[in-house]
Amino acid sequence: MPDMKILRISIPLILALLTSCALPTVQSGVNVTSYGIKGDAITHADGVATAGSAVFTSASAAFSPVDRGKFIQITGAGSNSGMLHGSGTAHGNLATTIRLVWNSTTVVLATEATSSGTNLNFVYGTDNTAAFQAAYNAGQPIFLPTGSYLIVAGTQASPATITGTIPLLLSGAGPDSKLLSDNPIFYLTTGTSGSYVTNLDLEPITKFTVVPVAGKPPYPGTPVLVDVFGTGKGIEPPAINFNAKYPAFFSGLSAFQQEELLGPAITIQGGSEISISNITGNQVTIRLADVTSSTLQNNVFTGGYGGNADESTGGIEGCLGIATLSSFGMYTDLNDTITGNKISYCSFSNIFWGNADNLVVSNNISEYSGESGFKNFQQSSNYPSHYISVSDNIAQYSVFDGFDLSADFPHQATFPMYSTAMGNLSHNNQDTGFYSDGTNWNFTANTASSNGVEGFYLDYSDSLISGNVSLNNNLSSLTSPNLHDQVVIGGCCPTSSNLIENNFITITLPGISGDAMWVGSTNSSANNNVVQELAAEGGLYFNAPLLSSSGNTTCISSTCSVGPTTPSGNVTINGNLGITGSFSATRRNLKIDDLLDPANKFLYHNSVESPEMLNMYNGIARLNSRGRAQVMLPEYFGALNEHFRYQLTSIGKFAPVYVARGIKNNKFVIADGLPGTRVSGRRRLTGHSS
Repeated sequence: MPDMKILRISIPLILALLTSCALPTVQSGVNVTSYGIKGDAITHADGVATAGSAVFTSASAAFSPVDRGKFIQITGAGSNSGMLHGSGTAHGNLATTIRLVWNSTTVVLATEATSSGTNLNFVYGTDNTAAFQAAYNAGQPIFLPTGSYLIVAGTQASPATITGTIPLLLSGAGPDSKLLSDNPIFYLTTGTSGSYVTNLDLEPITKFTVVPVAGKPPYPGTPVLVDVFGTGKGIEPPAINFNAKYPAFFSGLSAFQQEELLGPAITIQGGSEISISNITGNQVTIRLADVTSSTLQNNVFTGGYGGNADESTGGIEGCLGIATLSSFGMYTDLNDTITGNKISYCSFSNIFWGNADNLVVSNNISEYSGESGFKNFQQSSNYPSHYISVSDNIAQYSVFDGFDLSADFPHQATFPMYSTAMGNLSHNNQDTGFYSDGTNWNFTANTASSNGVEGFYLDYSDSLISGNVSLNNNLSSLTSPNLHDQVVIGGCCPTSSNLIENNFITITLPGISGDAMWVGSTNSSANNNVVQELAAEGGLYFNAPLLSSSGNTTCISSTCSVGPTTPSGNVTINGNLGITGSFSATRRNLKIDDLLDPANKFLYHNSVESPEMLNMYNGIARLNSRGRAQVMLPEYFGALNEHFRYQLTSIGKFAPVYVARGIKNNKFVIADGLPGTRVSGRRRLTGHSS
């Protein structure tokens, strides 16, 4: 038998951590107070409003005459009718101004409340919308010191509150520099090269009520976040899968709650060397579009609705990403980077991209997304991307896929991606760990564990699929039967010419159904893939003839078997090897423990064909002057063998030699020959133990 390749398999523990990249230097600039901007927003949670009355009270407030004319928004004092998003003030919110201040705890509003309530959350302060527009128009670096700054004007239906075509140079002092808005804040186009936004905290004005998905929808006008994962935090309801996956809860929401879009957003379109970094906050959306050599880095926030500012174009949905807003069918985002971000609770995909050429997506963490954790936006005719590097990212707890790296939906497996996915971890997502298609992928060293359906669903051609680990995926089969597998390669449509090697699939939970690996791609090679599973669960299944298949191993409990292959290289199997059918080889060597020193030494024996169990030992002895010879055997001989037979033949002349003394202490004696005669001997040992 040719030398066999030793296959050593281990499950890698992938720790994709946020990198310790050097943070951008805190920018300096003109203090925003120079433009009349005031960081005086104040929040309380004990407001009292009465329907039909403009009088509003709060026991904890400290209203003063300077508050007259300031903006105030009261969650729960507004209308409860079912107005859809984009039409103005969010329902459940009463957004107005303070007309009179009676005393430190009582004010008169410019608009009467339409709903009554106590313990209402409210925010009041200076509306800085016009002042921020003026500061931006000045074209100078702006510095936002510690404070809470309200930006009120605009609606979700408009692109943004503050617009322009010059660079935005905005920095803050960190999480204590807060911008508060329920609507898009900045929408900048064309001449934006060199823009930066850094070290800010973005927050909604609205107070949300978090409701478990198994709970009862709240009052129709109450803005809600839906707690899908039992964490106490939630997602704005208009996520793509809510109405399909949670129909009872979704149908119980009011029209407003089903369509609410609330939270700050920043969009910059066009230009090069744009940077948005170190942004924290809640219900946030950040998007770069049609940019070159630009970066989204070290942002940590919970996402908002994340819908496209212009949904008529087809709607890229996500909360942090880079993709075109208008130039469809072109590579408009070039040499960009998305790195070191941690994004959670977006209604759609946490991190996304499209129309990208030579994009790096690395060391990001996605948690609790309403759709996919990471998404290569689909429809390659409108959103083509190639030469993408997706590495060392973590996606977990998504309502849909951990990584959707598809070029098309439905999958076509034809778009040339020339891309790499390496070292990523997809864990505990409700659907697929990795869902991808296209050609010319290097898909290496990724791990999928404990996902709802397939760990990997890869519709690839001309690609390398190597060193990936699938652990206990298809968990939905534990509660309801399905036909999903751990790994599917070429399941959508005709695919071909993949090299599938050194992948490791482990199933340790009883009841997981489906095949460990299902391969439907033709002209592909599958080498040295290993399955470790429990009894009655699927193994390697090749639905199409393979170009070559070698060294693939299936282990059920402690028993391993090499599949229907012609192994090349070395294979090491720990446990029993079971073969159903015939066994043939050009050489059949035996390697066993040395029984005298099993921890440190091996014995190597060749094999012979025989109806009996036996070992054979040959040698030549020369008789001494007395016609005798003592034959020494290996020291392990007696420990390995029993039931001895002897065969002696003299060489060159006849000599009636015989065994004068049988084997004892690993030696025996030949006698009655002529001195100097050489004797050929063979010992056959039957019934040997090993």
